[in-house]
Order: sequence, then C-alpha cells, then structure tokens
Amino acid sequence: MKIKGFTLIEVLVAVAILAIALFAIVRSSTQITGNTAYLQEKTIAYLVARNILAEAKSGVLSLPHSGSANNGNLTMLNRQWIWHLQIQPTADAHIEAIHVTVTAINQSQVLATLTSFVAIDDQGQTL
Repeated sequence: MKIKGFTLIEVLVAVAILAIALFAIVRSSTQITGNTAYLQEKTIAYLVARNILAEAKSGVLSLPHSGSANNGNLTMLNRQWIWHLQIQPTADAHIEAIHVTVTAINQSQVLATLTSFVAIDDQGQTL
C-alpha cells in the first residue's frame, strides 16, 4: 500500500518559495509608502512656491531689488516651510526673473524650484 502526500522536503521548499514571495511584496509596499510620502512633500512644497510667486507678482509680498533676495517661513498643511525668493536681471532690461526655492524646515534638500518673470518700468518698479 502506497501512501500519497507531500514529503518534508517538498513542504520546506514550498514554504521557502512562499516566504521569498511575501518578503518581496512587503519590501515593495514599503518602498511605495516611502515614495508616496516624498511625493506628498514635493507637492506641498510646489504649492508653497506657487503661493509665494503669486504673492510677489500681486504685490502682497514686496519684491527685493534686482540681484537681491528675500527669505521667509510659511506654514502650509501643518508643516513649516522655508522659502527663498531671488530677483535676477535678464537680457531684457524691462524683464526680471523671480526664482523661488522651497525646503522643509528640518531638511536642507530643495523640494521645489519655480521661476517666473515680471515686467519693470524705467524706474525699476514692477508693472
């Protein structure tokens, strides 16, 4: 009489294959979670940069003179952000470039950078 079933070696090989597959699934889900958090930070930093540009172009935030910079802190979505706004001249004397960079308060890595342009009159005032 022959008994049908799995041997101990076959069961151990199946368990080992299952463990490798589960490890790969857990590792990929951990990476996805980390990427999601990073992308969320970059998105919020981009929104901060857009807000600073909008405030600068609308006159709510005073623009520094060409070649100088302005810094500040901003709270958005319960997080602190540091922004840096710099005005630079362009090849056209009536146009200046506005560069905004944003970092999280506890990081040194720049998460968002935006550039826009403003027209200026002959007295150096923005239009």
